[in-house]
Amino acid sequence: MLFISLFLATKVFFAVNTNDSLKLKSWKENHYVEMSLGMGSKIFTSSVAWHKMFNVAWKKRIKLGGGLRFNMANVTKRMFITAFPGRPDAGTYDSLFFDDHTIYSLNLTFHADVSFTRWLDGGFNLDVAGVSFGETTDASYRSATFLPATSIEQVHPELFNVFAFGNNNRGTTNTQFYLRFWPGENFFIKAGYSLFHITENTVNTLNFSNNRFVTSSHMGFLSLGWTPLRTAWIAKNSKI
Repeated sequence: MLFISLFLATKVFFAVNTNDSLKLKSWKENHYVEMSLGMGSKIFTSSVAWHKMFNVAWKKRIKLGGGLRFNMANVTKRMFITAFPGRPDAGTYDSLFFDDHTIYSLNLTFHADVSFTRWLDGGFNLDVAGVSFGETTDASYRSATFLPATSIEQVHPELFNVFAFGNNNRGTTNTQFYLRFWPGENFFIKAGYSLFHITENTVNTLNFSNNRFVTSSHMGFLSLGWTPLRTAWIAKNSKI
């Protein structure tokens, strides 16, 4: 009986410790840090980000995760227009023009990707929620239906960021679709398409009882990044 008890206790001890070790290893795996640069028409963006991915399906090839991203966007002579739902109809809106303005944002992010081979992934990420900040600056306001038709208004970034699908987004959000290349085991290069959404608030309430103005930029981006421990997913052919 003593022998049986010791045997069972040993099995339980190693099972618990093995389970804890697997959980710890799972948490240590797939932490990504990266820096990105993006460029579009009259807008330049940069970001620094961290995210953690979890293996969810297809022999560890499909991953989901979350993280944090700090964005900086500089706009030059770019037009912002009346934000939804402030427009009385689809074709009526006012506009703001900036000579130069820089917007900063910090957001929680969602990530999803799939491994096509050991050296090539594809996926997307998006800013879910966060805050924006930056200087208050002057902008030229132009109204399509309201007199006086032009004025100089003080403007600042909208404080709260929320991803609400397309034109309903609030604040500053960044969405990326990409291919990730692995020239080394832990170093990666990402390239793809970015949709960068910025909302600015005027100090004064203007036409249509509106103080929100928005722009969305389609741009390309490039990222460099690193992960200290990448999951080796299961493949039938060890050469891919």
